[in-house]
Amino acid sequence: MGLAASSYNLMKYMNRKNDIGRQLSQLSLQKMSLTRDVNKITKEYQRSMNTKVYKYTNNAGADYFDLSYSSLMYPGTLNGSKLNMLTDMNGKVVVDSKYRRYAEMISPEGTPGGDYESNRAAILSDLLGIAPEDIDRANEAYLNILEQQDILDSTYMTEPQKQNYSFYNDNPTAVLGKLGSSYSPEDEIDNVSDLTSFINLMKGLSCYFPDEQQAYINQCDAQLEVWTTELGNENHQTLKQRTVADNILGGFNYWYDINDSSYTTYQNEHSAWEADRNNAQENLDFWVSEYNSVFDSGKRAKADFYDELFSSIAENGWQFYEQISNPEYLNNMLLNGLFNITTVDRECIREDDGYVYENHYVTDPANTCVNLVQVNDTDYNNQKYIEYEHKKTLLNEKEERIDTRMKNLETEQSALKQMIESVKNVMNNNIEQHYNIFTA
Repeated sequence: MGLAASSYNLMKYMNRKNDIGRQLSQLSLQKMSLTRDVNKITKEYQRSMNTKVYKYTNNAGADYFDLSYSSLMYPGTLNGSKLNMLTDMNGKVVVDSKYRRYAEMISPEGTPGGDYESNRAAILSDLLGIAPEDIDRANEAYLNILEQQDILDSTYMTEPQKQNYSFYNDNPTAVLGKLGSSYSPEDEIDNVSDLTSFINLMKGLSCYFPDEQQAYINQCDAQLEVWTTELGNENHQTLKQRTVADNILGGFNYWYDINDSSYTTYQNEHSAWEADRNNAQENLDFWVSEYNSVFDSGKRAKADFYDELFSSIAENGWQFYEQISNPEYLNNMLLNGLFNITTVDRECIREDDGYVYENHYVTDPANTCVNLVQVNDTDYNNQKYIEYEHKKTLLNEKEERIDTRMKNLETEQSALKQMIESVKNVMNNNIEQHYNIFTA
């Protein structure tokens, strides 16, 4: 690249880089303006609000109920046995006086790293009214259900496929070879008697369509009816064996050479596979029955609820709050951001030495919890709250668009810096070459 071209490109890149800088400055000013707008609507909203309280909702705010510790932390009809776990600023689970006894069994000092599994049967027995040995039996059954389901899934994947054996033939007309010299494709069929004889001959091939044998026979009968009508016409078209055979076989995609030794091999292997599958299914059904004999659907949902709660206490620790049963105290702690809502996704995963449970946590402030809604004492203030949320959403969307634009521009700016450096290097090399020519 010559000096002139390099100079032109350098100026072009520098101009674009400067233009991006101006755009980024403008976007930064727009972000600052959005921040002022957010502060403005927030102040307006705060002025319009008087007393704020949280209510519990299970239908996105269409209806709401007085918020209490039990509506979040105890399984029931209201929350559908879905845990909305209260956690404090240190991430510890907030417990009341009833849960404190169980929490102390798991972690006496309330520190993370407690032992729930060793105490699980005793705790669930006390809460659900089920004997501890039955709790252990149900847990064993559940782990066996997972094991048998894995076996069943892998068994289904190993089913012998007919297409992999030599007896399988995806050319239906090739089955006509089984008729030998009895089939002459160009021989004409002049009357119903000849037609009936040929159709009966074709029916003899039904044994090669064991999966669709009746459908094959029905097709033969249908062709007999069609061509009987046609032969009854005085000026009927010439009918050959090939035409009738092709019409019968046209509705099928494959046939089995049952005389091929691989057909017997397939049947034996498939029977063995089917026995393994049925055995796995019987084992699975047994353990499901064993599990269901301990937990009905209602108690199963409660057991899952408590497993999420107490395993979280074991992992993250707990803190007793004496006033937590007071709804006003609970509301104030949530409103001031001193308590958060943590959702727990507990899953059982397979490892080399068996199955283990893992908890996945999402902790959010109360105002983002779908089961909590802030309401005020008047409909007017409720409407103001809705308007505020709407305006804030619009401003947030604008900010996201600005952030995306700025990110794209910054990426382009970074690329331009590299291009400018590259052009400068080319120019320096050209200058050095010209200088060496004139000084030589």
